[in-house]
Amino acid sequence: MTLRRTIVALFVLGVSALPSAAIGFSDYSGRLRNQFERVRVEGQADPAAGKLVKLAVKTIGSMESPKLESSYAAELGGMAKVAKSLEKSFPGDALLNARLANLVDLYAADIDAARAGLAADAGGGDTAAAKALSKVDKALAKVTPEMPASGKLKGYAKAAKALGTRLVPGTTARDAVYAISAATVTAPASSFDFDGDLSPDNALAAVDLHLDGAGFDLQAALDGAVVDRPTHAVLWLWAIESFDTDPEVWFGFANGQDEDGNPLDNFLGYEVFRLTQAPSPIDGFPQRRGPSPVASGGQFDVAMTGESFEFAGFTVPFEVSALLRGTMTSGSVTGVLGLAIPAVAFVDWLETLGMPSGERDAVLALADLDLDPDPGNDAFSCAFTITAVPAEVVLP
Repeated sequence: MTLRRTIVALFVLGVSALPSAAIGFSDYSGRLRNQFERVRVEGQADPAAGKLVKLAVKTIGSMESPKLESSYAAELGGMAKVAKSLEKSFPGDALLNARLANLVDLYAADIDAARAGLAADAGGGDTAAAKALSKVDKALAKVTPEMPASGKLKGYAKAAKALGTRLVPGTTARDAVYAISAATVTAPASSFDFDGDLSPDNALAAVDLHLDGAGFDLQAALDGAVVDRPTHAVLWLWAIESFDTDPEVWFGFANGQDEDGNPLDNFLGYEVFRLTQAPSPIDGFPQRRGPSPVASGGQFDVAMTGESFEFAGFTVPFEVSALLRGTMTSGSVTGVLGLAIPAVAFVDWLETLGMPSGERDAVLALADLDLDPDPGNDAFSCAFTITAVPAEVVLP
């Protein structure tokens, strides 16, 4: 892929990730600007690429306006400018046109839904609604199938202006993707109650202490496993109406593959990971999932079940719930990740991290959970304090 096509792919990937009724483009512009900055630095010898980057960054910057917080029409107008810039620079690009068409469809669905409500009010004798409906239909009548995406978005902006507060950015659910960028062994008291005795369990902390005495730095090995591996744990949140309080947000784990060969940019907030597992064919989100209410300040507590996934080189089996308690914002997810890990698989994982094989039996003796009907403990309670930063994903 040429540098110019890379820029288009990065930009349109970010644009196409906008959900229906996007929550103000300013929520996305920082991430997109970082993508452009990376390409600009890598391609300083390409004047055409540099010119396109400057144009796109300027367009995005012009959209960071307080009026976007209350004007869906302003958001659409800004998107029309972005689309026009891309159409001018890359005429006839099939991938670009397909992504822009998808973006148009997202906004069109919102406008159609708002128009239906307006028409119902107008049919009920609301004269103000009837007047607004006339303006909406006049604007929509000028949007034709032959128009480029930029023209359609401009026409929809006029319709959105007539619809007014029936289209308010920030009231429609969105999704957000994060990559786990750091994990540390959690203190025993900060874990979860795995066995139902009303006290937190964390055999991982005991293992960490034992191995430290044996001369093995588990935390250093864990740091390397999180950062250096090509496969990373991806946390995907969806059905988000607010990052502060929300009656139900869905959380899911998947794995993403870093394909650019550069681990240094994986956790800067703009990296693109290719999912290694196919998402649900029903809704396109990860198979391992769970819902949770979000309390004031973004606090949540969720259990996710379903598909197996890899965390720091260890495969978490589908039978084991992934427990996550923490705080979500648009810029990060922090908290404690809890896993009940089968004993043999756990020590196998520790040995891959560098634990001396002579410590195997001593570590197995620290297992504290019984996951099967047989007597004896066969699993470890584990808790990791994690940080996850924004990322982008593409489907496998």
